[in-house]
Amino acid sequence: EDAPKKSLIRRLVMPLIIIVVVIAAIGAGLVVMRETVVGLWPGANGVIYDWIGMHVDIPGEGLQFKTGSPSHETRDGKDSIVVRGTVANISDADRPVPVILINAFDGNGQMVQSEKMSPAKSLLKPGEKFNFSAVIHDIVPTARRVDVTFGELESAASKESSLTATADQPCPGT
Repeated sequence: EDAPKKSLIRRLVMPLIIIVVVIAAIGAGLVVMRETVVGLWPGANGVIYDWIGMHVDIPGEGLQFKTGSPSHETRDGKDSIVVRGTVANISDADRPVPVILINAFDGNGQMVQSEKMSPAKSLLKPGEKFNFSAVIHDIVPTARRVDVTFGELESAASKESSLTATADQPCPGT
């Protein structure tokens, strides 16, 4: 009689232990790899990490772009696109300013050219802003749209890029 009871308990307890271990491993992975998870799925900040008090800062979070229409100019004898704009801190905390990326896309939405620009300021206090002028030299003739986005923080250049706030602008003459 004792043998069947042990096997029944063993059959119920072992799967339960395995389930608990798997859930614990997934939870530990979500905590250890939280920057990667938020990089792949920014919504995880609100769904998972804010809920458990482990918010992950995303480069450009709390910052806002305001850009004008790109202008077509000749600089140093090269056909160039110039995008002028403002980066403002719209949050109530100091925010680091990531690299500014300028990407040109063709009519099919494929990126055909990209330039990086170091920001004029590396940190913005609440309400503070600065103007920028970003240039793509020797613009590819097939470019039809220019996007201005935030890239990685300069101190985190080795980390995978996380893009956030975007200001889409058509290329001049298209």
